[in-house]
Amino acid sequence: FFDIGKRDLMCMAFIQRAEGWDNFYDGHMMQGVTIKDCALYVRSWSESHKLGIRAIYLPHDGGVDRLGKETNKSIADLFRECGFHDVKVVPVIPRVMIGIEYVRERLPGMRFHKTNLSRQYEFGTQRLSYLDAMNNYRFAPAAKQGKHIEPVHDIFSHPNDAIRTFAEGDHRGMIPKTAGLEA
Repeated sequence: FFDIGKRDLMCMAFIQRAEGWDNFYDGHMMQGVTIKDCALYVRSWSESHKLGIRAIYLPHDGGVDRLGKETNKSIADLFRECGFHDVKVVPVIPRVMIGIEYVRERLPGMRFHKTNLSRQYEFGTQRLSYLDAMNNYRFAPAAKQGKHIEPVHDIFSHPNDAIRTFAEGDHRGMIPKTAGLEA
């Protein structure tokens, strides 16, 4: 499950649905990378853990054709060109807060791998793990809010957005009851 970024972070959440639980097994963050770099990482991760990847889930902007110097393809198309045939784009929702509620609804049924999700990544002067991101996800002060409550868009929000891609896809019935990683 992805949150797409180039200058921002490109975040991946490796989630396995099994035996009634959504197991958040691992996560990874990269910055300034191509889709080919991400595909190579996912393939390498899959091989080193001896777990197959059933599908790639992208947020809504993963299905939008991007005007580029060499290609006008979507990120979903680029993943398919890298050999991932089951690439799904989760449709846009009207407000981020709705997706956050979907995550909250799923938290009681999730288990988190403490060691893998504690792995630290360095981005400039900042160090970050998935657990750090989840613990530091926050909302803008009330005085800065408009009509809708929105989270602060920062280094902590991107890993959480990958988790939100999972929850939004699950809410729409896009994720099978035994989805994710395959032994």
